[in-house]
Amino acid sequence: MNQLKKNLGNNENWDVRKVNLAFLFLLIGIFFFLGFQSEFFLGPKGIHFIRQVDSLSFVYGYSNNGYIFFQPELFDLSSKGGKAACEFPILYYIVALSFNVFGQKIFLLKLINLLIAYTGIFYLFRLLQDILKDKIYALLVVMLLFTSTVFNYYSFNYLPDTAALGFCFIGWYYINRFKNKNENTSIILSFLFFALSGLLKITYLIHPIAILGLVLFTFIFKKLNSEQRKKILKTFIYSVLTVLIVFLWNWYILAYNSINQSTLFNTKPLPIWALSSSEIDLVWSYISEFWYTVYFAPSTLHLLLVLIVLQALRFSKIDNIFSTLIIFSLIGIITFSLLFYQQFKDHDYYALIAAPLVIFLFANGIIGLRSITNNRYVHIVIKLIFSIIAIVGINYSRMKLDQRFHVKPDNVSRAALIIQKNLTEIIKLNIPLSSKVIIGPEESLNGSLLFLNRKGWSIFYKNQIDSIKLNQYKGYGAGYLFLMTEDEEKQKLANSIGAEILRRKNLHVYKF
Repeated sequence: MNQLKKNLGNNENWDVRKVNLAFLFLLIGIFFFLGFQSEFFLGPKGIHFIRQVDSLSFVYGYSNNGYIFFQPELFDLSSKGGKAACEFPILYYIVALSFNVFGQKIFLLKLINLLIAYTGIFYLFRLLQDILKDKIYALLVVMLLFTSTVFNYYSFNYLPDTAALGFCFIGWYYINRFKNKNENTSIILSFLFFALSGLLKITYLIHPIAILGLVLFTFIFKKLNSEQRKKILKTFIYSVLTVLIVFLWNWYILAYNSINQSTLFNTKPLPIWALSSSEIDLVWSYISEFWYTVYFAPSTLHLLLVLIVLQALRFSKIDNIFSTLIIFSLIGIITFSLLFYQQFKDHDYYALIAAPLVIFLFANGIIGLRSITNNRYVHIVIKLIFSIIAIVGINYSRMKLDQRFHVKPDNVSRAALIIQKNLTEIIKLNIPLSSKVIIGPEESLNGSLLFLNRKGWSIFYKNQIDSIKLNQYKGYGAGYLFLMTEDEEKQKLANSIGAEILRRKNLHVYKF
């Protein structure tokens, strides 16, 4: 009998391994279906080019200038020595260290972002299995996340947002495991990953704060035994520690940027109440007309709306704890949206903060459907509907991604792409690594400098290129000017200050 139980246990473990392996192959299949293989080794381009090159600048800041973790820096010298800080730079630091092994391969940053994001998806799948007790429903809800073009685009990109989301999903898995099994390891791991998520993007603090709200609500309004009180106390302590750690880092970056006179990164809220009514309407038009189809495929949003209505109608029949948690998460998302409302005009990835809430609404909607009927055949039909919406939505996202991958260069990326195109000839100039350069016109502070792998200054617009500014930067130590225009007057000005050492279409290099 003992041997039979052992064999059954082994079979159960094998089934889990088979499911996990199948899920891994599914993620790989989605990766190729979305066309990421053609983008694998490519550098920053397309939407939010500026933020992509900023992230890579932090990597090179460590690689080129020593690995002093708490002194991140950029190529752009508008701050003292290029020193500036934003999100917790752990990923940039790891990639910079990996340069010592693999060479300066910039795609390593987006690869590590992808691995963290997809690891988070795997833990989300496990979390949903625990909540729904149904592997097929769990899988289908996870697949709906891939109908989000925003998630797909940034999952294999240079921005840290989907890595923060991946850590957040892992945190949710372990807090649920702690709820079910009361393991100390689970509560520690949960808030470790929530802390990493919040350190990469402070806005993801919404999720541990939502847990904190649920804990306080439960403690005040529910009757608890001694064991439950201990669990509540542990959760409260680790929630507060997580929030404290993230706020300490943000206090540090505020002080660091102030000391180094860096104003490149926004480190404060941009609330809705600071806007006029016409400005509020303009941002809303971007959200509702321009961005909303990349947040999720329209069919996914329609399904979500139906399930939200169902949950409202069946609220008393659904798990109160889970529903209450969703309400606290919703309050957090609304608060965040009001505090950072202005950012939604130009930053589609800000919507990723709501991804866990959307997933929980889908899961709770399924629980609501079960509260109506457990008929097997009804749920087969519902799963088929979910499957069709997921397949159609993922294909929709693939087409949207293709448009993003093949977007034409704009003024923001123009100068950097000219530098990249002529990099072979530029390398032949043997410009010392320690040399400081001027780029103009260049609308990205770190774009051209990244491809040149040199520190310096960017002059945004052609009409700002004058003798006063050039001589000012020359006095700061600039040794070379990269003039990105065929304007004859600007070329004469450059020639009066230095000698032309390279001429290409839309590119003239001068040595002072």
